[in-house]
Formats: sequence, structure tokens, C-alpha cells
Amino acid sequence: MSTGGTGPRVDFLPVPNGIDYLSEVVSRLARPDEDVTPRDLKYAVLHLQAATEVLVKARLQIAHWSLVVKDVSKCTKEKYDEGKFESATIAESMRRLVDVVGLPIEKSDSEAVEELGKLRNRLQHWGLQETVALVEKQAASVLDFLMRFVDEQLIPELGEEQIASLQGEMNLVRHGVRKIGHLRGDPPRSLA
Repeated sequence: MSTGGTGPRVDFLPVPNGIDYLSEVVSRLARPDEDVTPRDLKYAVLHLQAATEVLVKARLQIAHWSLVVKDVSKCTKEKYDEGKFESATIAESMRRLVDVVGLPIEKSDSEAVEELGKLRNRLQHWGLQETVALVEKQAASVLDFLMRFVDEQLIPELGEEQIASLQGEMNLVRHGVRKIGHLRGDPPRSLA
């Protein structure tokens, strides 16, 4: 939070915001299984979905602001800058990363993101009754994708100052992801 003219302000730009969500996910999952509660899993799924959406759209924004907008014919740059627009769905955003930006997103990663979205929808709108193992497996797949995505597709696009400001939290996230893999006996591909 920053302070300015009329008092404290919320200041979360897209990439730091997405990394903050990831930090919350690993803080809930990087513990022994017996210490991870259903509530931890619930918020890990919700925050992981938010992290995915924010980070994917941050990369689209780097390519061009209009790629984040659901229907660019209903939006101007001014409206975009003010946040007065409807953004593309996560599925459409993933498609745009591949088809418009030209990023090499594996089909299995897109499918994992899609499945996480379904899990999040069930959890948030209808309730969720599922095994802990399935929820953790789904979360691990998306965490693995996001760690690679941040390292390969976002960080190279950021300025040195932005990278430096993110390093501490990214190191904590990386450590947490390794710990999750170690606790579950299956380290993510990106960290193996």
C-alpha cells in the first residue's frame, strides 16, 4: 500500500498482484498434508485462479492492451486505462496468447488452466465435494505452468526495476512450490 494525496492507497499492478496471489497459494499448501485444511485448499484454488487470470492477462497487456478486452469494438484506450471494460475470459486469453501473441503454450497447460477454472466455479458457485488429492493435483499442474510462464514469458518482458522488486517474493514462491512438491513426493517439472 502506498500513501498519497488523500491517505493510503492500494497499489497492485498486474504482475506484482499475480505474484501476490501465488504467494498466498504456496503459503496455504507448502505444509505437511495433515496441516493443510479444507479451507486452505478452498482459498488456494480461488487465489490460484486469480493468479492465473492476472498473470495471463498481464502478458497479453504487454503485447497490446486491446488483447485483454473481451470486445475491443466496445472499448477505447481511455476506458481501458480507467478499467471500464469487460475483459476476455481466461480460455479466450489463453487462446490469444497462442494464436495472436505466438507464445508456445502446451495443450496440457491450457487444459490444466481450464480444469482449474471448472473447479473454481464449482467451489465458488455450487460447493465442492472432492478428494484432497484431486484438488492438490489440479493446483500443482497450474502452479507448475505459472512458474514456467512467469520465468519464460513475463520476467523477460519486464524492466530491471520491476524484476528487482519482484525477486524477493518470487524466491519465496519458488521455495514454497519446491516444498509442496517435496511434501507430495512429486516436484513440478519446472523445478525438477
